[in-house]
Amino acid sequence: MTVWANRYVIYIFLLGLFVSSCRLEKAGTERTQQLVIASDFLNDKDESLFKDFEKEHEIRIHILHISADSINQKLEKEGYSTKIDLVLLRSALDLCDLKASEKLQRIVHKEDIPTVSKRFADNEGFFYGIGINPFIIVAKIDSNTRKIANYKDLGKINAWSTNLKENNDFLPLMNGMAHRMREESSESFMDWSTSLFSKEIEFRKGNDSSGYLPPLLTTYSAFYSDSALLHSGYRKAQVLFPNQQNGGLFYELRAVAIVKQARNYSNALEFIHYITESSVNQRINSWWNTFPITTSLNRSYSYQNKRFKSYSIPVGKMCSTREKASRMIKKVRKK
Repeated sequence: MTVWANRYVIYIFLLGLFVSSCRLEKAGTERTQQLVIASDFLNDKDESLFKDFEKEHEIRIHILHISADSINQKLEKEGYSTKIDLVLLRSALDLCDLKASEKLQRIVHKEDIPTVSKRFADNEGFFYGIGINPFIIVAKIDSNTRKIANYKDLGKINAWSTNLKENNDFLPLMNGMAHRMREESSESFMDWSTSLFSKEIEFRKGNDSSGYLPPLLTTYSAFYSDSALLHSGYRKAQVLFPNQQNGGLFYELRAVAIVKQARNYSNALEFIHYITESSVNQRINSWWNTFPITTSLNRSYSYQNKRFKSYSIPVGKMCSTREKASRMIKKVRKK
């Protein structure tokens, strides 16, 4: 074979490699971007909430429904090889453990930080609130229930019930009280907690045989998401937002965070900015039966500006009293 023939063969070979590499690169750029969200309250049907985001950014969202404890264990086991990019939990308190065990990615750059009020943001930039779920009291107004102005007042009446099943459901409420009483003795906190839970009785959706309907201590979403409750005797009861005169409403803060070394960090960051944008934040909270973190002119949230001015515990300090509150619930709640 001549020298020119050899050069021709080499040229054809190199040209083939170049074309192949271009095809591979093209296929890679056309591949659908993804975002894997682990959540203890989102389900597959909630993916419909984010269709606009998926369409606009060409990012496919996958939701992994799993408990907060299981998320922690999964991230511990998988380490940096995990496919989870972002965690969205019903209580910011559960993000305290993930933060302490260094499983979350801090958002450092100023241009990347979402425009969330400092009231609802971790002071180190590890997680951000996206929705407020108040602890409410639902009661028929009579001589007994008119006296309910604070959560502690439930310990002064005959009885109350709740559709919150797990001790952990009460943790945000108790955590707020633990923070408020941090300057007082543990004995005072014990007295407050014992008084409250000593009057808890078994939950029933309707009146008992005597027609008595005990006040219901629950969260806003737990009440309005339970259609059976709205068709029970509680439908005509009044929804009370207690504790507004001294110290602020207790509530669970739904929050979001990026997993450390997330494979799709940029996609996760885009998503956080998306769900904290005012119109989107109001829409998704309406779906969840919770309240937006953004100031709203929507009539259904008009009283938010009055009732949520005072927050019982700064997000930046909530992790410090979590263990104390958890121990107290186990001591005083008879469940």
